[in-house]
Amino acid sequence: MSLMKETIRLRNQEINLKIRLGLHDAFTGFQQEIDNLTTITTNDLINPVTDTEVRRFKHAINDATTLNFSFYNSTLDSYGINFTIPGFTSVELINKSLSAQNSFFILEYYDSYDIYEQNKIFTTYLAKIGNSPTYLISPTSNSELYRWYIPISYINSQTGATVTGYTKFSFYNAKIGKLHVFYNQDNESEGTSLRMYFKTKLNLANNTWEIQTPSFASSLTLNAKELKYTTYQQYTDRVNDTIENFENLAQDYPSGNTFNYLNGKYYTI
Repeated sequence: MSLMKETIRLRNQEINLKIRLGLHDAFTGFQQEIDNLTTITTNDLINPVTDTEVRRFKHAINDATTLNFSFYNSTLDSYGINFTIPGFTSVELINKSLSAQNSFFILEYYDSYDIYEQNKIFTTYLAKIGNSPTYLISPTSNSELYRWYIPISYINSQTGATVTGYTKFSFYNAKIGKLHVFYNQDNESEGTSLRMYFKTKLNLANNTWEIQTPSFASSLTLNAKELKYTTYQQYTDRVNDTIENFENLAQDYPSGNTFNYLNGKYYTI
């Protein structure tokens, strides 16, 4: 058996291929060896990038809209618009403790309220929770919720000037490592999944968004109430159990309550 040495050029550099030839070997394997090397090297050089083009939408009105989050107190069987109920102390909020800093509200926009047919279009976050779960949505409030970033692919798939979707809110509590799930207070009597959502209109002509619910129409107020864990334990547990697949982007759900910026992980204190 002998060795045959062949030189090719890849990325303008010479690379030697040593191909063993037996008595009955022909030159039919040459191209396969070269193709294999080219494929392997090319794959190593490629850095796949997932990028989504978005368009910025603003709130449809200039007047300030108030967004309230009411947490459920299972001990008193009552609701309150404060962070004491989910377990934060005033000192933690005022001093911006790590557990407070790493807690955030989540806004999810869907094309339908039917959980069996819906597609999630985008997710955004309210990262600075402040001292009270009441937020103003206006051009001057510097709220993270004032501007939404809508995927161009979703916009281009629409045929009209407006499109109706459904918005849902939740709160990640870094102190206990759990989600608080909210529903639309205006839909409290609903017996379907519509109860969880705020009907939302996107105007594709002037790039604006507007939540359409009775409390907004009457007083420019949006009221989100926490779903009672004692009543809807199975549903809430299911949401928390599947949070590792949140947003379908392999986002890892924090297992602790304190974020370490050096290694990007959470630990418990």
